[in-house]
Amino acid sequence: MTVRLNVLKTWFALGLMACLGLASSVQAMDSNGYDWRSAEVRVQGDLCDTADHDFDGFRYQEHIPHCRRNVSHETKRAVANQFGIFDNFQNYEIDHYIPLSIGGSNSTDNLWPLPVPVARAKCELEGRVHQEVVRGEISQEQAIERVKEWKKFLETRLENH
Repeated sequence: MTVRLNVLKTWFALGLMACLGLASSVQAMDSNGYDWRSAEVRVQGDLCDTADHDFDGFRYQEHIPHCRRNVSHETKRAVANQFGIFDNFQNYEIDHYIPLSIGGSNSTDNLWPLPVPVARAKCELEGRVHQEVVRGEISQEQAIERVKEWKKFLETRLENH
């Protein structure tokens, strides 16, 4: 039973590493030549405000402007192309660098492609941070700083598996 449990833990950890692309043996640069680990320097981030056409009200105790999700297929393709991904961009999620849930906008300054498994893992952190904002435990500014540390979160998560 113990051997089987250890085998399962090892299999899960290896699968997680491969899925997240964080193992040292997994290249950060994919077949399109896109290096998702270093792409962050090219993303400015952008916040929703009342002048944004996607603005749909204020949220939380801090009254953070919120934008509804509104990113067209054409915008997603343009963002992928901007990062050098011209084929197979469906293997990527066009991610909001600053999530809508904590006040990010749909501006192309706030969008970037992440491989789907990486984007899903980043989403876990965003969900945790969002809940802290909802409960009033952290400010929008603190939430944004936490989300910007997403690579550390993924690496820590990997180490703990």
